[in-house]
Amino acid sequence: MVDALRKERYPAIVMGDMNDVSVSPAIKKIRSAGLNDAWWDGGFGYGSTYHNSGFRLRIDHILYNAQRLKLKNVDVVGEKEWSDHRAVVAGFDLK
Repeated sequence: MVDALRKERYPAIVMGDMNDVSVSPAIKKIRSAGLNDAWWDGGFGYGSTYHNSGFRLRIDHILYNAQRLKLKNVDVVGEKEWSDHRAVVAGFDLK
């Protein structure tokens, strides 16, 4: 996956429930393809998306190519009655 992202000619976004924190080896490997973490670039606070069993973690991510995309906004949305996760949403402009 990382090799494919490095070769990608178009703006890339990798997002979803990755069940891993942003400093994990797996997320770091994906980011090594030149992707930025939208939450760290534009969010406020830690932006926890998982709130079960007393833990408050951000394990849902939006990683994007900042050389080709400009982050406009990012937020965490959703209520804990719907799921044990909240969603990360972001808006981008092409550069």
